[in-house]
Amino acid sequence: MKILITGTSSGIGYGLALKYLEHKHDVYGISRHHNEKLDEHKKFRLLLTKHLACLQNKG
Repeated sequence: MKILITGTSSGIGYGLALKYLEHKHDVYGISRHHNEKLDEHKKFRLLLTKHLACLQNKG
């Protein structure tokens, strides 16, 4: 299953991401900050909101 979670850099979003990764789900995180601990998981992909804003401005 593919899961999208906001706020994966800390708190509840981070905890949810870890739980879903433990169960072998593909997790996509949206966050303003980078948390290197999640990079250790092959099934985690981070979408930083500052990058999304740049894409939006380009058009």
